[in-house]
Amino acid sequence: AVVILVGAARFAAVALSPGAIAAPRVPPASNAEALKRIVALAANTQNGIKAAPEAVDEIAALCASLRSPERAPARSPLLEGRFRLVFTTTRGGSAGELGPFVGTVFQDIDLESGAYRNELVLPLVKAELGATWDVLSDTDWRVIFRDISFKVLGKELVRKDLSATGIWHMTYLDESFRILYARAEDTPDVENVYVLQRVPDESL
Repeated sequence: AVVILVGAARFAAVALSPGAIAAPRVPPASNAEALKRIVALAANTQNGIKAAPEAVDEIAALCASLRSPERAPARSPLLEGRFRLVFTTTRGGSAGELGPFVGTVFQDIDLESGAYRNELVLPLVKAELGATWDVLSDTDWRVIFRDISFKVLGKELVRKDLSATGIWHMTYLDESFRILYARAEDTPDVENVYVLQRVPDESL
């Protein structure tokens, strides 16, 4: 298992696949309404770690109700950029946990280089995960985790090579949000949902 947003679900406590979600029915809503509700439910839950069970169930149902405007999200140029983790059902480093602390999780995707970086950011401390991917279909990536490092006050203290892999099944993508279900290749029956929101480019 790898800390930070590995998409490998080894810290999984809840299995939430888009085709097998046991959640209460919610009234039909537009994508915008559903996403607004997800963000509201996820607020102040530390990336979902402290979310109440009923909130987790409602978010699961809302995620399943969304209809992606991008029909081939795994191949879309909208994947490019920096995203912040809003909510996940996983635990551990993938949810921003580092010891007793919970940080902010970011993901930077660079389509041109075919690589991305996940960051777990805490005051004074940053953990970074480097990875690449193979496109398996219009909706799926096979993610290949390359290395992980830890920095304190900007100084790298530890770097370790990795060989873990995972599958990301992308169900929603627009200009502002991404939703995916992630699992480790060796635990195909356990998936966790990740809701990520684009970080505005301040240079524009």
